[in-house]
Amino acid sequence: MYKSIYFCRLISVIFIQNFRSMKNYVLPVIIIYLFTTCNTTSTEISELIKQTDKIQIVLNEKPDKYLDITERKDIRKFNDYITEDDTPYFKCAYDGHLTFFTKDGSVIMDFNVSDDCAHIIYTYAGELRSKKLTPKGLEYLKSVQIN
Repeated sequence: MYKSIYFCRLISVIFIQNFRSMKNYVLPVIIIYLFTTCNTTSTEISELIKQTDKIQIVLNEKPDKYLDITERKDIRKFNDYITEDDTPYFKCAYDGHLTFFTKDGSVIMDFNVSDDCAHIIYTYAGELRSKKLTPKGLEYLKSVQIN
């Protein structure tokens, strides 16, 4: 991911240095293209959300009931609920879990929404990850009602 950003910036510098040899209308188009495509970095959370067909929420207080989220617009909202910020590995009980279903399988994320232990934990590429929930994510998960 980082190599790609450096490569894009290097190409940008080369084009800027060769400004005189390029037509005036080509250079701005190329620079705009490079900065808009090269500066967008995707994260493991955003990549997972892009590939997700369904999210299932299960609360531990009602393990036999669940909420399925299948609308793309609602699935995309989870980009605003989970940050890329690491958290300590809290030793707390979990309030429930999210299952992200993709065509290649699923990823289960356990979550805790208590004030002193709010986070989400999951395994990615064989490693345990613990990420911070956003205030929006906490509000959403606290408000989930499963009947």
